[in-house]
Amino acid sequence: MIWPIAFSAVLSAQQNDWTLTYEKTNFAETGRYQEALDFCRRLDAASPNATVLELGNSPEGRPMIMLVLSKDKNWKMGERKKPLVYLQNGIHSGEIEGKDACLALAREIILPNREKPGMRALLDKIDIAILPVFSVDAHERMTPYNRINQNGPTEMGWRATAQNFNLNRDYIKADSLEMQNLLNWVKDYDPDFMVDNHTTDGGDWQYALQYDVPRYPTMDEGIRSLSQNFVDFAMPKMDVMGHLNCPYFGGFDQRNPSRGLTIGWFGPRYSTGYFALRNTPSLLVETHVLKDYRTRWQATYDLNQLVLEWCAANAEQLVKSRAEAGKAMGETTDVSLGARNTRDSEPFVFKGLVYDGYQSEVSGGEIPRWTREKIDIPTTIREKYEGTLETRLPVAYLIPRAQIEVVSRLKLHGVKMTEVGVSNPTTIDLPVTKFSNVTFATSPFEGRFQPRFQSATDEGKVKVHPGDYLVDPHQPLGRLIMHMLEPSATDSFVNWGLLNPIFEEKEYAEAYAMEPYAKKMLAEDPELKAEFEKKLAEDEEFAKSPGARLRWFYERSPYFDRWLNVYPVVPIYSRPVVDFLIRKN
Repeated sequence: MIWPIAFSAVLSAQQNDWTLTYEKTNFAETGRYQEALDFCRRLDAASPNATVLELGNSPEGRPMIMLVLSKDKNWKMGERKKPLVYLQNGIHSGEIEGKDACLALAREIILPNREKPGMRALLDKIDIAILPVFSVDAHERMTPYNRINQNGPTEMGWRATAQNFNLNRDYIKADSLEMQNLLNWVKDYDPDFMVDNHTTDGGDWQYALQYDVPRYPTMDEGIRSLSQNFVDFAMPKMDVMGHLNCPYFGGFDQRNPSRGLTIGWFGPRYSTGYFALRNTPSLLVETHVLKDYRTRWQATYDLNQLVLEWCAANAEQLVKSRAEAGKAMGETTDVSLGARNTRDSEPFVFKGLVYDGYQSEVSGGEIPRWTREKIDIPTTIREKYEGTLETRLPVAYLIPRAQIEVVSRLKLHGVKMTEVGVSNPTTIDLPVTKFSNVTFATSPFEGRFQPRFQSATDEGKVKVHPGDYLVDPHQPLGRLIMHMLEPSATDSFVNWGLLNPIFEEKEYAEAYAMEPYAKKMLAEDPELKAEFEKKLAEDEEFAKSPGARLRWFYERSPYFDRWLNVYPVVPIYSRPVVDFLIRKN
């Protein structure tokens, strides 16, 4: 009977052991995904304030989970009592200190014997949702040979999913199963603050951490102001805590920082850019790849804790500002669909390390290298923006039901739509967008061939079918809707290639059929004849090409596809037209 008692004691000790691999190995290693799954499920079993939600499975069949910490039992949008703070980890699974940091935070909020002073009280003011690992299949592609420039852990996951998607380019188009699983959760729960934990690439400097908090002209003004309030609260505290930090710069000469730094704009293909258009303040955390894992973990832990503390202290204002941002779309007339840096710059002291590049025997070029000597370099920083692509807000967008990819994506993002009221196909006069000079990239980007085009608006006759949809952008997701549906927006559906079939010509005219019809057109239309003769006289290449000449007539004949290169999504700027389409008729 001694053996069962001893075994039971060992089992009990294991069940009460809440240490993680990074702790057991003194920050040398990170645990496999199963450790995170088991840890979250054990928290769920140990406390009524922890719940594991199943989001779905990955392409390789692994479960995706969300750990929710709350004293309540309903956290859905419109039903919860407190703001919901969402902490996202492992979108790039080699950059994984966020997983370990957030699991430690959860443990110290939930478990009485592990609680840090004041941490449990956070749940009096906020609810917390933690995605331990977003790209779960990539996490398990763990080897010592991922991210050659990263200083630990000894093994880490991969950047892209099992289908080779970079999830942090997929928020708008949502091609990956992982993103679809997440957006189904976001649609229902609509978090009030979002954090995306990463590890940055780049040169060597003193900073342990860089950050980006969207404050763009593409956003609601109130959310911009609230986001600035967070930056003013958190980042000085990080410095005091020993985590030297600076904004996440893009344009930067590693050899000569005195030339200035530029803080770029992230559109909605990215996590923070996407949530910004959902009126959700967000934070990009980028710990420095050359700092050791312990340093990166501690910086991530402390900044995520500051997020929770700020959200708890500003809970009422957070909820109020988001509600006001949603209502503000009803009063908006124009929206910026892009942003760029202004020419304004401000003095900035870059805290670097002395540059010591050397000549390569392999490449023949200069290889960057830095000494351990600290150096403060006076320079400038550009982090102010101006709006671009100013676009008029329509009364509604008309979406043909046949555009299945567009309709399904809108529903996935949580966009409210109304079916038209027509009971029979109805033709109405509406301006339509026509594309010209259409070209395609020669290789795919994130699984899609993206078109490039010029566009112009022209009068057209649009056939509306029963079951088509009207999307009113005067709703909380209005800014996101415009970024998805306006062709000029960088991350619009058409720019991502979701509507590529509209650029494909399916019918054509044989020369033996087109020649006699062209002669008939010339005989019946003197203006067309004059235009043709002018074209012959002015365009030598055209005049020499029989095919081009017949093609010219085909494009002007009633046989030509009038919907080739025409955008099927139609913005409507007339309230009477929208009212007509909504009414049952």
